[in-house]
Amino acid sequence: MTLIRGILKGPYSNPLSDVAITMRAQKTTHSVLTLSSSVSVTDIDGKYSLTVEPGEYDVLLSTHGTSAVSIGSIKVNIDSLPGTLNDFLLKPNESDITPEVIQIVDRMRVDAAVSAAAAKLSEQNAADSVKPVVDAGFGSGPIHKDDAFAKDNKSSIQRYTVATKNRPGNVSGAVMSLPIDGGPSCAYFSIAVGRQSWVGSSATTSPGVITWSRLFSDIDKPTVEDIPNLKDWGLTKAVTAANRGDFNSQMKSRRGFVATDPLGNPFKDTGTYFLDTRSWAITQDETNDSYRTVQTCFGYGVNGSQLGKIALRGWNGTTFSNWTWMWSEANTTVDVNGFIKKASPIVKVFGDGTCELNTESQGVTTKRISVGVYLISGTLGFNADAGWGGATGGIEIPLDINKRAQIWVDFKVLANGDIELHTYHREHQDGPIFARNVIERVSDGDPIDIPDGRWVDLRVEMPEVELVIDPAEANADEYNELDNQQEPEGTYPQ
Repeated sequence: MTLIRGILKGPYSNPLSDVAITMRAQKTTHSVLTLSSSVSVTDIDGKYSLTVEPGEYDVLLSTHGTSAVSIGSIKVNIDSLPGTLNDFLLKPNESDITPEVIQIVDRMRVDAAVSAAAAKLSEQNAADSVKPVVDAGFGSGPIHKDDAFAKDNKSSIQRYTVATKNRPGNVSGAVMSLPIDGGPSCAYFSIAVGRQSWVGSSATTSPGVITWSRLFSDIDKPTVEDIPNLKDWGLTKAVTAANRGDFNSQMKSRRGFVATDPLGNPFKDTGTYFLDTRSWAITQDETNDSYRTVQTCFGYGVNGSQLGKIALRGWNGTTFSNWTWMWSEANTTVDVNGFIKKASPIVKVFGDGTCELNTESQGVTTKRISVGVYLISGTLGFNADAGWGGATGGIEIPLDINKRAQIWVDFKVLANGDIELHTYHREHQDGPIFARNVIERVSDGDPIDIPDGRWVDLRVEMPEVELVIDPAEANADEYNELDNQQEPEGTYPQ
């Protein structure tokens, strides 16, 4: 069956709706009896769709009960293609094919054969004309060159490999050569398989040599070594934990290098840190042992936990020195009596059993057990720093205005590293009455809480925090570092 569908229109191109289309069989076929008919009515837009069996049919139209009017006949073959009613009504019948029509068709066939022969000749001429262009690499597949230099000073597009002479970089790619009047003998543009690109030129003053200059893009970005003056402005790239920076490999001057969890980090966490490197070279070899370097590391840490802390170290051409810490409010503390001391890690214990911690002592908890008895948990006892009195000290107690201690203290380090702190009333009978620190109904040496508004400073030893690195991440870091060290070789300027 063949689909006949379309839009029934009037002379003014207006769609004809509610029109009955009747098809009446002229002859009996394998599927349709003579004089049998089918009716279909167009919709509001004049559209119709008829699925018609093979055969010959009279086509009649009628509307609103009027008598059907014949508009012609159609023939539907088994292999007829879909079309509109107009298409089938306009097809010529056998009676329309006269000798004159046959002669016209024959002339058309002869003309078509002549045109085809002319086209073939034109194609051959075009192929002959384009051959030099194809040989130059235009409109063809890859043509390899042993030397990127354009010996004949002609335009061409060629491919090159790592074995090609005058190639840009130690990679494979494609190169276009363009002759230039009044200047270099030829200009060149090259793109490598990794999307690196170069421009170059050759001149009669240096025959057979191409001088290349590297181009950069958002895919092939420059490093500090590629654009040396960036280090003067601190315009260097940031890195993430997935691509860790390495402070141990920064010998050349550069500012503003930022890295997360970097190698060579003077801090003990996995936060973010900024490194300024200032150096001079004792030779022009540009090797690590030729540099003398001072590094300054500025702390940020995790969520700003190390802000204000600064460390410095030097490189002598062979090894780095230990990090030296600058003292500031971030890594010192003012004890209960107003003296500045190294801060980490400090616990301030108050009379009600509450505490104040600094960054290094996070995780410590305190509570008041009874009068003058406090338990400090989460430590490994006292820090052995001599500046705080060593392992048996590490305690600062409140003083009065005459610099006399207000309390006695004692302590016990428990087996698990917790500290049990005891405080006692302290009198000074050798002084004047106002300076004796006498409290009614409290004797010298009686248990007493830490005085209101004052505190006891404890410098404690904290457990080591073990840093576990995912092996997959470590492998990725090693790969990224090796990848970053690979630079194309060639004659282009560094």
